[in-house]
Amino acid sequence: MPKIDPASIGLSTKIFVAYMAVLGTIAGLVYSVGGAAYDATHGGLNAGTALAFLALIGMPVASSFIGLLIGLVLAMPVDWLLRRFGGSDLPGK
Repeated sequence: MPKIDPASIGLSTKIFVAYMAVLGTIAGLVYSVGGAAYDATHGGLNAGTALAFLALIGMPVASSFIGLLIGLVLAMPVDWLLRRFGGSDLPGK
């Protein structure tokens, strides 16, 4: 029966980082484009609008960092359980 490798826990962390980066990119697009559209219809573009476009860089980076923290925090109990019980046989195989 195959064993779950504790080294494969890093994969879940990478998945969390990638998932959160995509969500951060979407949120950054909505924030920057929505803010620019709002400013354009309510008095013109200004320095705050330009600053909002930094969200295209900042939000994916911040979200990826949060995904890294979530992945590491969730990996710790799984890693502890796998070390304590010596791996786990996958049921039904």
